[in-house]
Amino acid sequence: AHALFACAADKDVEAMAGIVMPAFVAEQAAEARRVFENVAEGRSVPLFSMEDAIRSIEAVSTTRGLDATISFNRLASGPVFARPLSVRLRMPNAIQARNAALAAYAAKYLLPDIDEDAIELGLSRAWLPGRFEILPTEPPIVLDGAHTVRSLTLTAQTFTALFPGHAHALFACAADKDVEAMAGIVMPAFGKVTLTRPGDKKSSDMERAVAAFSARPESAGGRLSVEERFAEAILRSVAEAKAAGVPLLITGSFYLVTEAKRILSPPTANPDPETRGPSRSA
Repeated sequence: AHALFACAADKDVEAMAGIVMPAFVAEQAAEARRVFENVAEGRSVPLFSMEDAIRSIEAVSTTRGLDATISFNRLASGPVFARPLSVRLRMPNAIQARNAALAAYAAKYLLPDIDEDAIELGLSRAWLPGRFEILPTEPPIVLDGAHTVRSLTLTAQTFTALFPGHAHALFACAADKDVEAMAGIVMPAFGKVTLTRPGDKKSSDMERAVAAFSARPESAGGRLSVEERFAEAILRSVAEAKAAGVPLLITGSFYLVTEAKRILSPPTANPDPETRGPSRSA
């Protein structure tokens, strides 16, 4: 059996490690990596960490995708690439280059005869809804289910790089998230932030979220608003961003993103980067 594995920092990696053999593991915190290494050694199975496998990644985000060049080291018992991979990924968030490297490395290991052209083609067609999904609206609406501190940091960085200037954000997260740290990411990056619940299927702690965001100095001057009714919050945030002529990021939870997609129901949320409209900055 083989497994391609990556997980967020708040997951039970020890339990997960026991079910994968051999494993291709994304970059992990030191403690998490030791768990995988110990399990792999105990079972005498190979473990390939992308921290060792990746030689370099060059990536540039655009509204049409992420242009990435990925090269690999030659590891003992690892796959051998004839050349670096060069591909435009449909998801422009910078972390997707590392996800693509992980997938490519596993594919080359499992299918040694597959050539780089085929891997690049497969990667260029990969797409996940709710992962920096840019809706075909004007101004742009971006949906991203980032729900950890690290993923939210990368999403905010990508968003501000693609859409510099004034922007709005609608944020919600589950009760078990580090909302204090997340507030420190969102509030400085957006001119107006609306807090809501992530839907009616995931528990949230609005009191804690409001306290965390209100404690930020950037929350003064009307930059922070609260609307617990998520449907109303989605519609109001979209209307306010449109009236202001600025892009909107909806983030913090895949549950919120799912509700936004359901409510907004864009006629063509097209994942094909060649059919997207021009970027918008304010």
